[in-house]
Amino acid sequence: MQLTLILEKHNNVELLKAELEPNCWKSYVADSGAVVYLKPDLYIVTTTDDYEDHWFFEIDLATESPSRVIRKCQQYYHYYQSGTEQRNSGVFPLVVWITPKRASTARLLRY
Repeated sequence: MQLTLILEKHNNVELLKAELEPNCWKSYVADSGAVVYLKPDLYIVTTTDDYEDHWFFEIDLATESPSRVIRKCQQYYHYYQSGTEQRNSGVFPLVVWITPKRASTARLLRY
C-alpha cells in the first residue's frame, strides 16, 4: 500500500489499521435518542516508537457548501460528546480536514 510506504519513510511511522468508508462509519446515539452515523472518509491508526495515534480524515474537494462542512464539524463534536469512541478504543481520534486549495480553507475559516 502506497500510504504505508510514505508513512514508514518519514519518522518511522507504521500503519496499523486503515479503513475506508463505509467500513469506518461510526454509529452513536444522539441526544434525541436516535441512532445516527458519523461518516468519515478514512480512519487510520498509526504507531511510532512511543505512541499509537488514531485519525479520522475528511477530504473536502470544495464541492460542499461551508454550512454543510460546519454541520459535519458539529457532528464530530456530538460524536465526541457521546463518548462512544472513547469507550470502544480508549481515545478520540484526531480529525484531519484536507482541502484542495488555500482558498477553500480560508472560506471555511471565515464561515
